[in-house]
Amino acid sequence: MAHTSPGFVPGPGDELSGRTLPVFFGVLELLLRAGVSTVAEAAFQDRLWRPGLDELAAFVSTRP
Repeated sequence: MAHTSPGFVPGPGDELSGRTLPVFFGVLELLLRAGVSTVAEAAFQDRLWRPGLDELAAFVSTRP
């Protein structure tokens, strides 16, 4: 997404980063509902990513 936004400068609360979460989880849900084996990494800010990953737990078996 950053490559398609000329002049993007990441920072706390920037618009592009805020749009990333729904896209990330939407793609994951699509793949998981389709039965695709998927590896997803959500690093650095667990407090932001954990709630979305927890919602997907109903569709998967997870491994740490």
